[in-house]
Amino acid sequence: MRTRPLKVALLGCGVVGSEVARIMTTHADDLAARIGAPVELVGVAVRRPSKVREGIDPALIT
Repeated sequence: MRTRPLKVALLGCGVVGSEVARIMTTHADDLAARIGAPVELVGVAVRRPSKVREGIDPALIT
């Protein structure tokens, strides 16, 4: 397994983007096993950064 994480940023956090973020965080171990490297969510670009998004670290929102 690769030790360096695969860094991922999302463009948008609507229905699809929020579900991708949720899966990436709740199933991180399974994804790492399938991909062969840990997966790290490093950012989420959105239109309205001030909007509260449940389950996503506000520090990742830009």
